[in-house]
Amino acid sequence: MDEFRETARKNVPPSVPPRSGDAELRRVAERVRRWREEGQLTLQELARRSGVAASTIQKVETQQMIPTVGVLIKIARGLDRATAELFREPSEDLRVVHLPVETRHPVGLRPYTMVERLTSDLTEPCLEVWRVVHQPGSGSGSDAIRWEGEALAFCEEGQVDFRIGDEHYAVRAGDSLHYKTTIPHTWINDGEGPARLIFVATMPDKLKALFHRRLHASGSPKTTPAE
Repeated sequence: MDEFRETARKNVPPSVPPRSGDAELRRVAERVRRWREEGQLTLQELARRSGVAASTIQKVETQQMIPTVGVLIKIARGLDRATAELFREPSEDLRVVHLPVETRHPVGLRPYTMVERLTSDLTEPCLEVWRVVHQPGSGSGSDAIRWEGEALAFCEEGQVDFRIGDEHYAVRAGDSLHYKTTIPHTWINDGEGPARLIFVATMPDKLKALFHRRLHASGSPKTTPAE
């Protein structure tokens, strides 16, 4: 890893291919591609979320370039992953993960929705925890969500209106809402100020990605990433 980091820090032209057999570069490429596909993200969607051009991401995934540290940090943030996860040994049995605040990077667009993942990739995890900040008018989207599991929403600031089945719930600062996620549900901040929520949920891997995508997509305009 030290060799990779030293190489990445150098001013290597993007067109220079990595050396054959570089296991760490191959691992990085495979993880970026796998996480993007697990998140059901196209190259263009990841480009918008990370600020890295789609062509650059494709070159990283296909090992056609040696990415700089800055590019890897941006891509990891766009995938809602800690940069260190790109280099972690695949055989590691993760039973305890400490996430210092500086290693967590909220993603999204500040005028709309910001999402910060508070959990990590333990071996066979059961829970997902996110801190979500919704600006007025943003939320889960117009289409109802449902999956096999349960969720708890705790409102830290503001107010969010939830619709669960045919019922409406006004969740204010200090309130919590615990529900079975098999019931179709949506939520929105229709107040005048920001709303901050903590979500704790059990969900399959594919739905983690879908849930995160829905939060990012709600009310967010498209941006053009830099090369």
